[in-house]
Amino acid sequence: MVLDNTEKLYSAFKHVFNYLTELELTNEQKEVVSVKLYKILDESIVGHLEFHKMWLFKTFSNGPGWNTEKLATLYNENDDDFSRREIILALGVVNQQSWFRPKKRSAIEFPAWQRRAFLKAAICLPGDEASHWYRSVLTRLDPLEIAVIKWAQHQ
Repeated sequence: MVLDNTEKLYSAFKHVFNYLTELELTNEQKEVVSVKLYKILDESIVGHLEFHKMWLFKTFSNGPGWNTEKLATLYNENDDDFSRREIILALGVVNQQSWFRPKKRSAIEFPAWQRRAFLKAAICLPGDEASHWYRSVLTRLDPLEIAVIKWAQHQ
């Protein structure tokens, strides 16, 4: 009901998504909610504002079960750092290794927020692939980015 009334809840949009992330939804419920979230992105004025998209995309990084098939496409369609950062994190949570592999070489050139999200989310790469890649870029990272890698490796 909340997602069907986002136009009315516009001023409390952030709280709507805080509420969603606190719910313990089954995978079937997450699928239904995902469809509604994509509809908000496509059809609602609310879904066209950067901060609102950021909160919406953050929902997809709250564990498995969300319909994340469109996220890679949405990454390409959204050029704001807020949305891209949350999409990268969500792709890592759902283990989209095929999305990360071709971007490893250019990830160091991403804007700061996206680069740090990529560093955190790339831990989804299998076996030693992530740790080998981390070592290869370590000398080009700032102290905060190094801390992000250490944090990701100990999650």
